[in-house]
Amino acid sequence: MDGRAEIAIVNLPKLQPDEYIEENAIARQLAEKTRDLRLHALAVAPNDFASTYEVEVARGLEQTFDRLRNTQAEHFIAVKPGVDIRKAGKREDFFRELSQAEWIGMVVLIGPLEGKASVSAASDPLTQRIAREGTKKAGLPGASDSPALRYHLNGVFVEPSTRTRGLGTALMDAALDKARSWCLKQHAGLSCSVLVDSENTAARKLYEKGGFVAVGEEAYAQMPRSTASELAEADRVAVRMESMWREDELCTKWAREHRCETTFIVIDSI
Repeated sequence: MDGRAEIAIVNLPKLQPDEYIEENAIARQLAEKTRDLRLHALAVAPNDFASTYEVEVARGLEQTFDRLRNTQAEHFIAVKPGVDIRKAGKREDFFRELSQAEWIGMVVLIGPLEGKASVSAASDPLTQRIAREGTKKAGLPGASDSPALRYHLNGVFVEPSTRTRGLGTALMDAALDKARSWCLKQHAGLSCSVLVDSENTAARKLYEKGGFVAVGEEAYAQMPRSTASELAEADRVAVRMESMWREDELCTKWAREHRCETTFIVIDSI
């Protein structure tokens, strides 16, 4: 028996910033797989994203390199068949298996965010400059006077054929658990947000199950952000959902709330 699971959640390892170039085989493979998965997501679930397939396919690989080299963005990928965890410490073997596996889901954890800044459906959160800072959010479960580090979940996608297996929950929990570990090191609570289209009821139920509540709405237009103008018609509505856990809840209540129905191996960055 090897160390392989049918599906694994992989926290994409960070390379050095200057390694994200096409001449670097590992970086190029990561970028190509990431871009292909995003394009596939936009093609099969066009109403789940603010961007479109037509917009993203016109962008070169450098756009993906920029997203991957963002030091405060953690990419989590669901791969099938699962990568052999025994190879997680062997860089070349690990990346080879990762590039050969089928990528079937993703989520990006962004943060900590700036104190009062919030992610908007009208802008790409992966291009925002973000920094650690505490905040207090009233009216949310777990809100208190304790400082909380703020994060955002972005680009959530699960291959349609796997959506009844708990993979969406597994991806969300893997990302939140990463944020949780950072918050505990800083002796801070955790505040997390996500934007979901108002008509995406399945996604809303997923986040509600994870402790998120709707706190506001934002009208937006699905279009190229580089050509957006004040005349653009905002014909869609994004629901902002947030959740918050105090520092003490990250060690107690967390274990009860974030428990996947299906077990997946989670491989952290090597």
